[in-house]
Amino acid sequence: ATLAADIKKDKNDTSENDQTATPSLGDADAYNKAFRLLSRKHFNQAQSAFKNYLQDYPKGQFAVNAHFWLGEIALMNQHYDDAISQFKTVVTQYPTSNKVSDAKLKIAMIHAAKGETDKAKKEFTQIRKDYPGSTAAQLASIRLQQISGGVS
Repeated sequence: ATLAADIKKDKNDTSENDQTATPSLGDADAYNKAFRLLSRKHFNQAQSAFKNYLQDYPKGQFAVNAHFWLGEIALMNQHYDDAISQFKTVVTQYPTSNKVSDAKLKIAMIHAAKGETDKAKKEFTQIRKDYPGSTAAQLASIRLQQISGGVS
């Protein structure tokens, strides 16, 4: 669940669509511009571009993705509270999105990184229950073993 792996995965899945959104060329262009900056590792510029996208298209077809990537950028910069805020937005405002399991996984990983082991264990366990067989569940199992002392 590295940023590079998530970017590669998202390149293959840019069809995430808010059911109420009306696709527009400007919407897609603005998102794609931000995503290109992210894939080229221009993180500060990508962060600004995703924020601009959300300001211009708050209910845009890629809003959930923009929140997710803002969370990833914040996580990479160890701005944990900002990252959690973005990932929680994905979970609460887009509950049917295919990004929810990954957002929950990122939240649990942040709790683990902050030394909040009990919160992390609870969240990893819940991910395994809610998304059995998924990549998020597999990664949650690995992380759960690591923080429980099973695997380093």
